[in-house]
Amino acid sequence: MSVDRDDRDYLAAGYALGGLSDDDRSIAAGLLETDPSFRREVAEYEDSLAGLAETDEPLTPSADVAAAILAIPRSEGGSTAAASTAAPVTRVGTPGSQEAPARTAGTVAPAGSQETPREEPVSLSELRASRRTWRMLAGAAAAAVIVAVAGLGGALLHVTGEQRELDESLAQSQEQLDRAEQLLTAPDVRTETVDMGDDAGMTVVSSLTEQMFQVRTHGAPSVPDDRVMQLWLIDDTGAHSVGFLADGAVTVDGSEFAGGALVGVTEEPAGGSEQPTSDPLAVVEL
Repeated sequence: MSVDRDDRDYLAAGYALGGLSDDDRSIAAGLLETDPSFRREVAEYEDSLAGLAETDEPLTPSADVAAAILAIPRSEGGSTAAASTAAPVTRVGTPGSQEAPARTAGTVAPAGSQETPREEPVSLSELRASRRTWRMLAGAAAAAVIVAVAGLGGALLHVTGEQRELDESLAQSQEQLDRAEQLLTAPDVRTETVDMGDDAGMTVVSSLTEQMFQVRTHGAPSVPDDRVMQLWLIDDTGAHSVGFLADGAVTVDGSEFAGGALVGVTEEPAGGSEQPTSDPLAVVEL
């Protein structure tokens, strides 16, 4: 099958964009099977569209592009039909004859006769030019849609991620409130506050039945950036790390303890220690 250069471009672009009619798609499919050069053209259009889809910048049609869109015929099929339809035949009567020979579109009408203006045939070059314009605009429009969808997808993912983080934070806060309520409503809950020096103190709320205690500092002494305040549960077997003190309260409910166990705080290197390496800043009996 012989296809000229303009039609090849039109078929390659339309095939890559998925905008061909059934007949044109059949022609393009035949070329794909038999013509390596045509396959390369289609691949180049597909690569160009893929590259446009990777940008985050939205594409805004310019005024020239908008004007070109409005100038495109509403139906290419209608224009082609106008070009292929024969002009109407007009029979002109003359004195002394019943009927004059039929006059075709190329015949000049006699002076003074009335004739309905005929449509000019559509130029093949103009039709191909409109197809090229359609091809470029379709490519830009398709790329703009791809970029817009990609941008919208990225925005939705960002919002979804923020919503997930918020839900997790709310769930943690609710869990802490539930644990605090469980501790404070325990039948054997007890509270003790000790001095840590420098107008700082530590309050411990504990319950043996719930096997839970909460430690809160107020006016806690500052420590260097490379040091931390480490919290210990001390019983007959030794000192066991149960976390680090920071602003707010620390609730411990995963360690078993008996009456007479101690809660202590020491200053340790950043990251903590396996065992206390300094004198305790405060100790409270549970």
